[in-house]
Amino acid sequence: MPLPAEFPYPNKRAPRDHLAAAVLGLVADLLYYDRKEDEDLPLSAIDEMVESDAVTVDEIVDLFRRELEARLRR
Repeated sequence: MPLPAEFPYPNKRAPRDHLAAAVLGLVADLLYYDRKEDEDLPLSAIDEMVESDAVTVDEIVDLFRRELEARLRR
């Protein structure tokens, strides 16, 4: 997302950009970094679960959405 021309600090990202980066980091952690040494849910296990229809991306997103909404409403 490009910064508006009137943005006073062209090298500073907007809070929305920081949020997007944090979400991308969560996805990377979920699918890769947190799986590297996880014996219960190893690397590529989530990919395999989605490919075999054991779980859908929508189910994962719904779980994330419910948890996020519950914690934001506290």
